[in-house]
Formats: sequence, structure tokens, C-alpha cells
Amino acid sequence: MTRAGSQRPDEPFRAKFGKRGELRQPVGRTGRAHLDRWLPFIVLHRSSDPSHSIARRVAVNSPAYLIWSPEDDLAARQAIEALAPAIADHFGRMLVLTVADSEWQPVAEGSQQLAPFDDLIGASAGPSASRAVDCLADSLKSIRLDLRAPEVHKTVLDEAVARDAQGRPLARVSLSILEDPLLERLLSEKRQELDHQLTMLATRNTPAFQAASLLQYGTVSSRLLEDARAILARPDGKAADGERLGAAEVAEAARQLVAQYRSVDPRFEAAIEVRDDVASLLVSGEKLMIASNTSMLRSRLEALLAHEVSVHLLTYFNGSAQGLTVFRTGLAGYEGVQEGLGVFAEWAVGGLSEARMRLLAGRVVAVAAMLDGAEFVEVYRTLTRDHGLGRNPSFHVAARVFRSGGFAKDMIYLKGFQNVVELVGSGASLRPFWIGKIAPGHVGAIEELLQRELVRPPVFEPLFLERRDVADRLARLRARSSFDAILDVE
Repeated sequence: MTRAGSQRPDEPFRAKFGKRGELRQPVGRTGRAHLDRWLPFIVLHRSSDPSHSIARRVAVNSPAYLIWSPEDDLAARQAIEALAPAIADHFGRMLVLTVADSEWQPVAEGSQQLAPFDDLIGASAGPSASRAVDCLADSLKSIRLDLRAPEVHKTVLDEAVARDAQGRPLARVSLSILEDPLLERLLSEKRQELDHQLTMLATRNTPAFQAASLLQYGTVSSRLLEDARAILARPDGKAADGERLGAAEVAEAARQLVAQYRSVDPRFEAAIEVRDDVASLLVSGEKLMIASNTSMLRSRLEALLAHEVSVHLLTYFNGSAQGLTVFRTGLAGYEGVQEGLGVFAEWAVGGLSEARMRLLAGRVVAVAAMLDGAEFVEVYRTLTRDHGLGRNPSFHVAARVFRSGGFAKDMIYLKGFQNVVELVGSGASLRPFWIGKIAPGHVGAIEELLQRELVRPPVFEPLFLERRDVADRLARLRARSSFDAILDVE
């Protein structure tokens, strides 16, 4: 059997199965993966308070389990990604069970009322998962505690989601026909990301959604959280005021900027739409959609158009010029740096306001609190009382974070900005990121594909980079090269 001491806690997780499938390895600094032998299932449990967790005791009594604490979310993700394919390949399929503690609801001392005895269970779509959850429900109903049987509540996916997720045909798509190991790797990563997104869709509004969200977006690092708290600790600047613009004026300014890109190449065929069904500015494919009730400070217009048009639309049209459409829809993990480039564009043109930075930092703090088990009201109070964020933005941040059961995405804006600032500060070029929607880990692959002429150089580059004031701002950043100093570079 593989011994727990054979891998250092800071090493990436690599599954080391014995001859019979046995495995026992640490996961990060607090977690553990354990398999008695090859088994077609695994039990997952994540707890910030292991010593008092009943669910953890249930998990470790299983012959196949993975347990960890929030600080080891990244290591747990690596472990899941290593173990699941191996188990599924051995049996053709696998069963994944997640166990979690219910929120404890104490009763008054001396009360005759018993605490609730409820079980909430859910399953992904498909007949096999449905049969499994039915068997689990029947078994749970046979349990007796204090002469009571539990109330078992099953989470049922709506029919549309069930049809979409059923069977996961992605796994059956063969990529070997590409006959190119690099392209096969890039598309294999994307296939895995799509599978994570399907899992999020299938588990929305259930306790499992948060874990699915972590698979897709990762967790909040201690450094990112420190940076966010440092931003919120700065003196809150004077609220911005001045002339405000409506949707029609924003749309006209966007059309003028698009026209400048079209003068470079007519393939920048962006559609600018004013709509009633969006909340702000939003890019989807070749469209920039503007909320009909938009009321924007003129001082923020240039920054937002730099973000939406000169980053999101630009990388879409550059990606469209490549041979593979995945460069316009996005390689795996592209969202973080894509949003980071957008925020960087706001900063580069001098329009990243103190209020905007505080909002992005508040999102990081909110995600971290949610992942640590805080409820909605606790997150709201943390933002307002501990960090001085206004009541309205605090409410909206908390609402975003608790979407669908706990959504980790909102921390990627500041995280991506942090990554881009570090790249620029180190002297690295951002040019590979204009080729399409890629992640930092793809830069080496892009350079190789450029040399092999399998991808083309970017047709468009952000127009704001040609400005003298932007060049001066970037030079000052490279001289300081610290994310901590980003707000002091002006």
C-alpha cells in the first residue's frame, strides 16, 4: 500500500496506486485520500472544523474517501482530477458521494422538542444516478435514532438539465484523431472544463454546487485575500460625481471605438445593442449589450469601453481569425486572466476608480467568507462592519456570491488583475493574450503554435496601448513591479 509519508504536502498530487488499487496519500497539509482497493466509488468531504464534523467521521468509515479542509482546496482539486479518471477507466463509470454537516439548530435547555432529523440528498442526471439516489434514500429511511426515522429530501433536476447532462458524451469524443499532442492536450483540458461546467449546471441550487464551483474556479489564496483586505483597509476616497451618461450615449461611444478597430481590419464586426434584459454592460460573442437603464459617470466611460471592447471583443475577433474556434470561445481557465486584462485596461487608461477596486476586493473577501462557511447575513456584515463597504454594494456582492448555492467566480477579477500586473511588472509581453482567449499556462503552447504557423499573430491589438500616457503608466509600474503599489503608480 502507498504510504502517506511518500509525498510532501507542498507537492502536486500524483496518484500512486498499488497492485490492487490500494492508495493512501496526503492531500495538501490537512487532507487525505484513501482507497482500500479498486472500488467504483469515492466519498468526498470538506470541513473547516474537522474535529467536530460528524460528516467527516462518516466519510473516513468508507473504504474509499477523500477528505480535506478549505485551505487545501487546490490540492483536493488535483487529487479529484487524478483519482476520478483512474477509477472511471477501471470500472467504466464511478459513483461520487459528497457528505456534509447540516447546520446545527440547538433547542432550549429542558425542551421536549427534538432537533430536526433531516437528510438532503441529490444526484446528477441519468438513470444510473437516479437508481443510486433511490437506493440511498431507502437505506436512510431504515435508520432509527431516538425511535425516529429521518425525513429524506431528494433534489430533483429539471428535465432540461437532466437531458443536457445525461450520459456526458464529451468523455466519448476521441481527440487522438488530431495526431498532434499539443492540440490534443489543449482540447483535452477544455473538455474537462466543459465537464466541470456541466456539473455546475446539474448541481445548481444544491449543497453540491459550491464544490462544483471550486472545481471550476479554484479557491481564494491567502495572498489574494491579504491583497483584498489591504485594498479595503485604505482610506475610502471621496465619492465620485460629475456628468452621467445614458445607454444611447454609451452605445454611440462604443460604435465610434468599434469603427476605429474596423479601420484596421473590417473583420471587427461587433454588434452594439441596447437591451432591457441585461443589468449593465456585457459582451457575449460578437455583441456588446448595454442595459437600457444605464446611468454611467462620464469619467468611467473610457475605462469600461477599454475593458469590454478593447479586451473582450478584441480577443473574440482575434480568436475568430484562428483555425480553431476554441480560441474565440476560450481555452480552459481563460476567464481569470480575461477579466484581469479587462480590469488592467481600466487601470491603464486611468479610469480604475477607488470604488471599483474596493468592489473587486469586497468580492474576494465575500467568496473567502462563504467558502469558510459564513451565511449570507454574516458575509454582508463582514463587508459593511469590518471593511466599510457601503450597504448597497455589500448586499449585491453577497447576493452574487450566494448564487445557485455558493459561486466562487467573483474572486477571479482581482486574482486575474493581480496576475496581469505581475506579468507586466516582470517585463513580460501581453501580446500572446491578444491572440485569443487563453490562460497564462498556455503562453508556451501559443509560442510553439506560432512558430509552427498553426495560429496567426493577433490581427488587432488594444488601441489604448498606443497612447503616451498609457506607456508612461506602464513604465512606472515596471519600475515598482509590485501589486501592492498598483494604486500608488498614478
